[in-house]
Amino acid sequence: MPLFLIRRDIDDAASEEELESAGFRAFCFTFLYGNMRWVTSYWDAEARSFFCIYEADNEEQLREHARRARIPCDEIRQVNAVGPEKYVGEIGEPEALAEVALLQS
Repeated sequence: MPLFLIRRDIDDAASEEELESAGFRAFCFTFLYGNMRWVTSYWDAEARSFFCIYEADNEEQLREHARRARIPCDEIRQVNAVGPEKYVGEIGEPEALAEVALLQS
């Protein structure tokens, strides 16, 4: 399933209650799209933007979801997940990873 990063710019006038309501609508509307899944979101208070990670069939599905949920959808990018779990188990115990990293530097 493709993974997407969505930037949602929030109006300076938006209250905490409005943000909570928008989050609830976003969650509820994902169930209208069989394969869609809201993975996580991050709030950047300085930029007044949410950065959301979703699994979805395509960009158009995400735009339709945002329209129906009445939430911003300012930018969508397809991304690939990269995280530390990729390396755990490949070499052995986590403590051994530091030793391997030192040998490679």
